[in-house]
Formats: sequence, C-alpha cells, structure tokens
Amino acid sequence: MCKFLLSIVFLGLPYWVGAQLIDFNRPNPYQQVFVDTDFFGAEYLSRMEKALTQTTSDTLKLKILNDLGYYYHTRNQQKALDFTKEGLKLARLKERNEWEGKLQITLAGLLLRMGQLDEAELLLKSSEGKISKNDQWLRKANLCAILDRRGLFTDATDLANEILHEGEENNNTTTKAFAYMSLGNLSWNQGNFETALSYARKAVADFEKSGLKSLGYANALVLTANSYHELKKNEAAINYYNQAIEMAEQYGFYNVLSNVYISLIDLNTDLSAFKKSNAMAEEALRYADLLGNDFVKMKLWVAIGKLENQEKKYDKAVQSLQRSISLASLNFGDKLYLQQAFKELAIAYSGLQDYDKSYSAFLKYDQLKSEVSTSEAVKKMEKLKAEFEKVKNENTIIQQQNKLNQQRDRQIAALVTIVLLFVFLGGLYRIIRIKKKTNALLQKQNAEKEFLLKEIHHRVKNNLEIVSGLLALQSAQLSDANAILAMREGQNRVQAMSMIHQRLYQGKNLAAIEMKEYFLDLSQHVLDSFGTEKRVTIECAMNKIELDIDTAVPLGLIVNELLTNAMKHAFPENRMGNIIIDLQQADESTLQLYVSDDGIGAKNKSCHNVGFGTQLIKLLVQQLNGRMKSDFNRGTHIYFEFKTDKAA
Repeated sequence: MCKFLLSIVFLGLPYWVGAQLIDFNRPNPYQQVFVDTDFFGAEYLSRMEKALTQTTSDTLKLKILNDLGYYYHTRNQQKALDFTKEGLKLARLKERNEWEGKLQITLAGLLLRMGQLDEAELLLKSSEGKISKNDQWLRKANLCAILDRRGLFTDATDLANEILHEGEENNNTTTKAFAYMSLGNLSWNQGNFETALSYARKAVADFEKSGLKSLGYANALVLTANSYHELKKNEAAINYYNQAIEMAEQYGFYNVLSNVYISLIDLNTDLSAFKKSNAMAEEALRYADLLGNDFVKMKLWVAIGKLENQEKKYDKAVQSLQRSISLASLNFGDKLYLQQAFKELAIAYSGLQDYDKSYSAFLKYDQLKSEVSTSEAVKKMEKLKAEFEKVKNENTIIQQQNKLNQQRDRQIAALVTIVLLFVFLGGLYRIIRIKKKTNALLQKQNAEKEFLLKEIHHRVKNNLEIVSGLLALQSAQLSDANAILAMREGQNRVQAMSMIHQRLYQGKNLAAIEMKEYFLDLSQHVLDSFGTEKRVTIECAMNKIELDIDTAVPLGLIVNELLTNAMKHAFPENRMGNIIIDLQQADESTLQLYVSDDGIGAKNKSCHNVGFGTQLIKLLVQQLNGRMKSDFNRGTHIYFEFKTDKAA
C-alpha cells in the first residue's frame, strides 16, 4: 500500500531556507526563489555555488550553504549532504547557534530521505534550544515524519495537530498546508483514503492561496493523486500526476518525478497495463539514478517487484525485491515500506514454489506489520478536533459548578451530614444485597465462561487433529521418502500444538500448562511416530512447572523439532540411545531449556544448520526473546535461555 513517501520527510522550508539569486550590486543582493523570483533553471544551483565563493558575509554564506543543501536534495543527494555539512561546520566555527539549529533541521531532512531515522531524530532534538519560535513548527513536522515512518501513528497525529493549531492561531497558510499534508499522509498510510484525500485537497488549496509553486505544492499534488488512485478514481489521479510532473520538470524536482513514476508503476500494474508500467519504471529509475538516493531506489524496486509478480516473472521479482531490501541500511527505520518488500518477496518465492523461503519472508512481513498499530490513531484523528473545541466550555462549566457547590455546602452543612448518614446506612444495606446477587451472578458467568473456554480449546484440539489426519491421508498417497518425512514432521508439529489445547480443556487451570507431563506425552508421540520406542528412551529430568499458552506453544514446537531431529540423525543404524529434556525457571523472568542426546554428536552437526526445522527453531527463539547454544561433543546438547515475564 505504501508507495508515497511523506512530503514532510523533507518539507518545503520557511522563507529563511528558500534558495536565492545573488546580485551584489543590489541593495538586497539575496532574492528568495519561489518568493522574489520563480527562476530555478538548470544553471541556478551553479550560480549559487559561484556566489558562495564571492561573498564575505558569514550570514550570507550560511544562507547560501543552507539553500544549496536544501535545493540540491531535489537533484543530487550527495551534493546536498556536502553543502549542508559545510554550513553546519561554519555555523559551529562562528558560534552561530540559530544557524546551527536551522542547518541541523536541513540535515535531518536529508537523512530522513535516506532512511536514517535515528540520526535525523538526534539532530532534531539537538536543534530544539537553538532555533527561533517561528521555526519550531518545521522541527515538529520533521519529527512527525519520523514517527509516521516508524508506524507510531498516535504520537505523529498529536504533533500534526499541534502544527495545525499553531498555523490557525498565527493565520499562517504555509504552516497549515504542511500540517494538512502530515495528516493526509498519516491517514493514507493507515488506509483511510477518503480522509487522506480530504486533507490533501486542503493542502493544495492552501498552497494555491500562498502563491508558492514549491516542492511542498508538488508533493501535495502527488498525495492527492495517490489518494484518488486508491479510491479507484484513476482519471482524477492521472490528472493530478500530470500536474505534479509538469511542475517537477519545470523546476527540476527529481525526487518528485521519481515518486510520481513509482506511483504510476503501481497504477498501471493495478490496471494490468504492464507495458506502460515498464515504461514508467524506466523513467523512475532514470530520475532515481540522477538523484542518487538509495531510499527512493528501495521504493522503486518494491514497485518493480510487485509489477513482475503480476506478470508472473517470479525469478526477476525475487532479484528486484532482494535488491530493494539490500538498499535498506542497518538503521533503516521505515517499517511501512520494508514490510511491503517482504510481502512481495513472499509472493515471488511462492510463485517459484520455494515455500520455505516464502514462509520466512512472510514471517518477516508479519513481524513488521504487527509493529504498526492504526486503530488508536484513527480514533484520535476523529476526536481530537472536537475535544479541542469542547475543552473551554467544559472548564467554564466546572468552575461555575464548583462555586455553587461551595455555597450550598456552607448553607446546609449540618443537614447534609444527617442526610448522608442515613444515605450511607441505606446504601450500605443495599450494597450488601447487591453484592450477594452480583457474586452469585459472577459465579454463574465464570462457570459459563470456563465451560465455553474449555469448549473452544476442545474444538481447536479437534480441528488440529483433523489437520493431522489430513496430512496423514496425504502422506499415504506419496511415494517420495522426503515428502513423506516432511508430512510426518508437519503432523508432529500440529500434534504438538494439539496436545497443549487438550491439556488446557482437560485441566483445572485454563491459563497455564504443566510442562513436564506435556513433554512426556509429546516425547511418547514422537517415539511412536518414528517407531523408535524400543531403542530410544526420553527422560524429562525436571520439576513440574506451569507456563501460559503463549510461552508453552513455542517451547513445545522447539522440543518437537529437536526430538524429530534426534530421531532422524542422532541414532543411525538402529543404535540405542537416550534423550534428556530439562526445563527450569532460573529466576522470575528467565527460563532455561536443555535438550541433549548421546547420539553421534559432531557427525550430526550439519543437520542442525539447514532445513525448515532449524529455521523454525531460530524464529521461535527470537519470538521468545531468547538465545541458543549448541555442543556436539559426545552427543548433541542444545541449551536455550529465554527472557520472559510469563513464566508461572
């Protein structure tokens, strides 16, 4: 869904940032582009660089360096970084704190466009005490962009509304336009496209009022087009895309052009117009190369991968999506785009019938998606404005009520005391009666809920056994030994989960499972499954310990995989063997699991480094916030330690 980078990732900055033409013969040699002039041709930035070498004023140098840093980001990312860092160095050398703060905001915007959210956030926090009040809204807007791209929509919404209120109080059209852009992007990223369109059109209207055909205006057109596209109003979407292209080509906004063509890839892909999609991909790639921004390229390769999936060119899609993921740096913080890359990668691997890799990619997508919550932010965006209007009236009512209460209390204090005494006694009697009835009702409800919960676990267990039975029927139709073994392992995993639900509905405690008895049942099932009960023994050398289902299920699957691996590899040629399972609670938040066998040991080491089972164990250990160690001398010994607050 996420194909449009928030425009406020690098906002059109206030007037002090507008790039300017230099003429030292004028009384005011520094003209603001998009304010005093609309000239922003191909040679404009070169003129600015030349003017930089000619001026002797520190203030003018800082303005030019800041402008070069900002406007070069639309054409050449590396040059933008170089000029901004040069300006920051000069500001610190000359101890110009306000300019240091402004340049830190400019540099933060550049880093945002590169996906380096942590570094950008540090710069914005450092700038807080240096910039003037008039520039605070821009700092907040960039922080809002960071929160949005991390999926922290609630906090981002709060900041966006603060900016909007400031713009309304100061009657600043530009500030309001960027606030609407922020709220529009937040709505769009959460799938609320009608709301996103409403905010985007408000932003466009305010930019038109300001008379600025600037970078922010172009981005507002793109957001409007993207919203129309998601609402299936493609004719309106194409109209706004064309407006954005016209403006971006006029002023050389390569970043806007890249975003527009990426969006057009998706639009034409949705329409199955694959030839047009590929043409749009070529244009997007051309401008992304000119821009030199890996984050833009990362988004582009996601769109190309989605296109290739739709064309059923799964080999090419895997290459494109892996290329996209490789462009995300170690501190890449944009979960919204990265989850799309893994989702499309899972589809591509599935198309190639490489289900292990597809499953791993889907797990990564699901992990990223689960970290992004939208419901609370949606409610806040709907209610904040109404609550803001009500607060003044509510405060007035409360103050008046307090005065009346104080006056009444002084006049009838004695009478109230007597009345309260009778009320208290009557209320106490009523409370006792109600409490008895309530307790009886609660006991009945608890019994009903306990019955229903047991029934749910019973049905889940039955359904899992049906799945296990289906796998068994399917394996009976197979002749390939590896396929049969894979089916058997799948049955064992399903059975491991089924046993947990069986223990829940059969036991007295519906919230926890006694693990020793569970491991004994699981061990017997694995032995029976492989027919090794006569030559392999399994010992649960542990005390009784109860765990909740969220911890028990992953632990059960881990032990099942280790037992299965031992049955397959540890005791070749029908040799006898022994396996030990030990689960202990080291302290209130630490569980220790030890599984060992006296099998062939080091010869079996390679069996633990490949395969779906090993991948599954690693994912489950990560899910439980744990770590694993292994030892293959004189058998196989696997140690786990999990940090959890759920141990009973």
